[in-house]
Amino acid sequence: MEKQELISIIVPVYNVENYLSKCIESLLSQSYENIEVILVDDGSTDSSGEICDRFALKDKRIKVIHQENAGVSASRNKALKFANGQWLMFVDSDDYVEKDFCEAPLRYATENSCEIVCFNYKAVSDSEVINAGNNNECNCLLDRTKAMIMHAKYELSDYVWDKLYRAAVWKGLVFPEASCCEDMGILFKCFERTANVGIIPDCLYNYYQRDNSTVHSISTRRTLDTFRMYKERFDFYDNWDSTVVDYQHKELVKLALFCCIALKNEKDHEDFKTALSVIKKFHDIPDVSIKGKLRLLFFRYFIR
Repeated sequence: MEKQELISIIVPVYNVENYLSKCIESLLSQSYENIEVILVDDGSTDSSGEICDRFALKDKRIKVIHQENAGVSASRNKALKFANGQWLMFVDSDDYVEKDFCEAPLRYATENSCEIVCFNYKAVSDSEVINAGNNNECNCLLDRTKAMIMHAKYELSDYVWDKLYRAAVWKGLVFPEASCCEDMGILFKCFERTANVGIIPDCLYNYYQRDNSTVHSISTRRTLDTFRMYKERFDFYDNWDSTVVDYQHKELVKLALFCCIALKNEKDHEDFKTALSVIKKFHDIPDVSIKGKLRLLFFRYFIR
């Protein structure tokens, strides 16, 4: 590539002292060297903040931001304000990337005038590859409509970290404040802003699975946030082209059911009212237990 454009890589950091060094080292070992790595220490209570600072002293491409704990979305939003690159990428601090994580998608984007390039990832643990994600088998160039249809149908992932973005795509966008699924609440807005989206078969990202990860924790807040993010995504595509989300009614109803169960004693809660309206609007029966189906029918026909 003739012109060495800057790639800003945003990494939110929170209590990952056992994984952080491997993550940062994989970024500093990139074959494409014109990068800035923005580490946002989100009020870590372990040595993660100190690890960030030590790496920053060794490599001037690293910027460190320390803040009080505010969550992944707030950390990414803070970093977006400081990013100087013409391109953006995201990495979670317990994951690690391949050597051509930056170079491969940037080359394709440059050669094909893409605003977003999607690539493959694999889920890994300490001892094995758990599964491969995406499974894109060849290079593919999509226009905006085709890319949005594929994203609406979950044929393109709802992760922000398996993609390269032209920075202009993110202008004015912020991650929603949520305890989970924040990617789901914003990626459709990114795809809407593109002219061309590229897909390449390269497996460039290693998504580390650990038992105490926030992805695996369960709470009322996570239940509500999952429902909110899914519904926002669903409503967007339903308004854009309802045919692309027809088959997703069951999943929306299932999440609404979980929301109603979590808030069964708080029927004046706005999320309960929204979830109940979904259950009453769509008469689909999701794949849940018999007890779950009975509770669904109770909410649908006996709760006002």
